[in-house]
Amino acid sequence: WARSFVCTPRGSARGPLPALRRQGVWGRSGAITGTGSEPAPSTMVTQRRAAFDIGSGGTKLQVADVAAGKLVRVVFAVEVPVMFALSWKTHGHLSDQVMLNGLGVLHELCAQADRHGATAYTAIATEVFRKAPNGAAFLEQVLRATGLAVEVVTQDAEARLGFLTACAISPRPRSSIIAWDSGGGSFQISAERSGALAVYSGALGSSVVTALMVEAVQRASLSAKCTPNPVSVEQAEELVRILTTALPPAPTWLRGSAGVSAIGGPNSLFNSAAMVIRSESIGGDCADAAAPGSLADAEGFVVGARPVPISCKDVRSAVYARCGESDETLEALGYSEPGLLVPKLCLLVAVMEHAQLERIEFLPAIGACPGVLVDEERFGCGERSWPPARLPS
Repeated sequence: WARSFVCTPRGSARGPLPALRRQGVWGRSGAITGTGSEPAPSTMVTQRRAAFDIGSGGTKLQVADVAAGKLVRVVFAVEVPVMFALSWKTHGHLSDQVMLNGLGVLHELCAQADRHGATAYTAIATEVFRKAPNGAAFLEQVLRATGLAVEVVTQDAEARLGFLTACAISPRPRSSIIAWDSGGGSFQISAERSGALAVYSGALGSSVVTALMVEAVQRASLSAKCTPNPVSVEQAEELVRILTTALPPAPTWLRGSAGVSAIGGPNSLFNSAAMVIRSESIGGDCADAAAPGSLADAEGFVVGARPVPISCKDVRSAVYARCGESDETLEALGYSEPGLLVPKLCLLVAVMEHAQLERIEFLPAIGACPGVLVDEERFGCGERSWPPARLPS
């Protein structure tokens, strides 16, 4: 179910990625666009920072030059699927195998941060590490093995970082941004209202809803049935009903909004929906916007590409288009996480319909890494210089 995506500026040196299978290219070189990304005046001090985002469904690294709280230049970025949340849902804890995989990925990402000249870093971990009984023990293992001090952030902190990410890469003014971040274990939608961050969130992510599909809808054991495919239309509809019932009421600032900016990487539910919409020629303008070069596919994934509009009606059509297909068929069509695809689309439909969102815009991003990089509260103290004290040679 896994695919990794990497980006470096054109013409720059990139060391080998022995632990990662490179199947796509992230990004573009030079300065990046958006309200939080501008060329830095020569008088500003520029710091090369590394942001690690250990999510419930994937581990990400972005190395970038930052000045005055703005992204100036992305040097390197990668997203690697590691199914922590699915392992927790399957076994009741993080399995030895997923922890071994996760540690191996982090070893390689530390080497990449070192190779690309990072001088400071911060590392966060999200939903699954708050809930898995051995989540904290795994992060202690990470500290001993790599020197990375990882902070397990709250859901409110995730929302703030997602909002900062949208501000860093969106062409919209900060005051009009509503940011939607959705990972393997949870989602957060956030906006600034009356000087404070308003948050709408839920403990529903790609891996969580996949487990619900297998266990609550298909009445099977996730440990015995590792994929829900093929999913029937009736099963997809039932999952949407279950998710809608589980969602809290949408706040007034979100309900019916026309300005929601969804951030996510090549394996996000937003990119998955856009890929189906494009491949099936669903929805006209949305399908045209989701063109090669702006999304994850064989040709790559462009960070900072123009926003991709996605309508709720088209996502529901995308669900129907991918029902009845096996993992093998979906893999042949280019979907890197076939077992999660239909549940992801169901989650997107459920939230959009529940919040009466007719349309959203998708902004490609390396998880919450852009928001972490520009977060001066995390980097201002200078406590975590690179390399970490225990980084292996």
